[in-house]
Amino acid sequence: MKRKSRLKILVMVGTMKYYRTMCLGLLSGCLIAAGCSQKREESNIESANSDKSTESTGTNAEGIESYFPAGTASDSCSQGIVNLSSLWRTDTDLSVYANQEDGSPQTEQKTGVLKKDAEFRVTRVATFPVGDSDPDRVYGQLADGQGWTVLYNRQEEDSLATLKEGSKWAQNIPTKLRAESRLLVKPDGSPVKEKTTTDQILTNLETGADDTIWAKTDDGYYRLYSEDGSGFFTPIDGVVEGQPNEDTSLSQIYAAQLLQGTFQNFNKELCWGYVLCDLDGTGHPELLIINGGLESDQTVGVYGATDQLLSHKADGTFTASNSLLYQDAQPGLLRFTNRNDQKTVTRISMENGKLKEKELDSGEVSKLDLQKLNKVTFGNINDQKGLEAVKNLTLGEVFPNHDFSGNGNAESKPDVKEMEPSSRIWGLQYDMVIRSDHDRKSGKLGTMPEGSQITITREYDNGSETWGLLEQGGWICLKDADMVYAIPADEKSPVNESPVEDSWRQIYRETLTTIASDPKYDSYSDYDPSWYLWSDSGYNVPMLVVKTGICEADYKLEFYIASDGEAQKVAETSAGHATFYSTGMTGQFDRLMAHMGVEAIDRLTLSNGNLSSEQISYRTDVLDYQTPAGTQWDFLPIHAFR
Repeated sequence: MKRKSRLKILVMVGTMKYYRTMCLGLLSGCLIAAGCSQKREESNIESANSDKSTESTGTNAEGIESYFPAGTASDSCSQGIVNLSSLWRTDTDLSVYANQEDGSPQTEQKTGVLKKDAEFRVTRVATFPVGDSDPDRVYGQLADGQGWTVLYNRQEEDSLATLKEGSKWAQNIPTKLRAESRLLVKPDGSPVKEKTTTDQILTNLETGADDTIWAKTDDGYYRLYSEDGSGFFTPIDGVVEGQPNEDTSLSQIYAAQLLQGTFQNFNKELCWGYVLCDLDGTGHPELLIINGGLESDQTVGVYGATDQLLSHKADGTFTASNSLLYQDAQPGLLRFTNRNDQKTVTRISMENGKLKEKELDSGEVSKLDLQKLNKVTFGNINDQKGLEAVKNLTLGEVFPNHDFSGNGNAESKPDVKEMEPSSRIWGLQYDMVIRSDHDRKSGKLGTMPEGSQITITREYDNGSETWGLLEQGGWICLKDADMVYAIPADEKSPVNESPVEDSWRQIYRETLTTIASDPKYDSYSDYDPSWYLWSDSGYNVPMLVVKTGICEADYKLEFYIASDGEAQKVAETSAGHATFYSTGMTGQFDRLMAHMGVEAIDRLTLSNGNLSSEQISYRTDVLDYQTPAGTQWDFLPIHAFR
């Protein structure tokens, strides 16, 4: 099973919702309707990247002029979008279509026209509908956020658009080739000799002989389209978001946020770049994602200053239209804005999890050390190498008091019913967290080990959980809808009893020996049963999970618990083409099943000896399988059991 690690942080809880269809007005003027004015872009590029050695040597006020962007037209594409997009020229009038809810073109309703010989930029190409793509049409998404146009239609005898230049950035768009497509070593060249797959990553577009258009991938080139129709389609699917654990690295969860942005690119959001900046002086950088195709509509979302990041919510946003951003010695950023020749400098920072913007007066501007200003450069949102700087920083270090088992999502607190005050001794069946309030999201005060005797003076029941107030202060969850974490000392535990001594190891060893002696394994030396000890299954001893079968299609998991001197089989589930991950929640784990572009993520819960499952995510045409968060189950051979 082919998997990549960039979504390692996600325990899947649902698919991403696509943004709603945007409303468009008619585009006016040939170049305006064409998406971007190339002359205006080049003028802006020259000014923004001018050599600072030509700055005025006079006062700070004079030298600071070169730090502002040039005054550009509001319909001019941002530099980031210019780098990301390919440049085209219309060969005939082309209709513009808005996005439907799933991000595909709304072909029944025209919202504008690209006039003949107009230049326009395209951020990506795709065929529709998803899953049953029409090979007769290839669409291009306009870089100004106005929607889609048709680049190729096999029913048309004349050319619709000509590629003038590819993008400056690798786009890294997941692409699936049609069966008849062949990869070549170069445009119009010989076939690639190495074995390749139909799943490719489209990095750029180039022209070949007779203005033919070729898609460049890491493995070679293929014709974007020919007289036989399109040679590819681009899968568009949702992104799952989920529940990280305390050991998840900051780079992993930032990577998930970037992936969210790449799918938003199918509609008007156009999230195209990111950068890491420390806005609050804590020592760990926040993730800044910029979106907007035009200079006039750029905004930046800030993620990571608070635990809103865990539910993919921004801590705040600020405008970056007609602006350049810089860093100096102080935490935060300086925004140099030139809008309608009105120039301002604003310091942007985070204070107590809140985004703060303060416009500097002339005196404060004059004190800036221009030589120590570092220009902020956004990288391609599809290239995650820039996250290496935070790969060793875990969420537990960034948000040490967060209850990661609560999924990080803000939920309304239900009405809490106070029970009669009492004083009763309870016994803990698990290691438990002491919290400042009767809420999993409240502050962590400490822990109590399994087996502790505690005195509860008051109980609270919110309908799904029961909490107890400790005699010495602090709250412990006594039970919820699935588990009983503590019981009164005079009551019998509802959890299955198992011997606590090491005899369970001998029981499991004998069980594994018996399973491995099955004659079916005699002819399949490569398919011996393997095992994993599931420590948070909800029992007093680890549960033995045995992976049995002689091939992927035959694999299954069998769950055993040592009780009354023997191993009792509790449950079993399918394990073909699957990997398994602990979520950090007692009695719960996730299963990722992925094969030939189909991906399914299920959450399985073991309660009272019953194993139930809930589908979290299901996708087809997947090129990069996602990896749930948590601890992956590492199955070991029989002889490794100790």
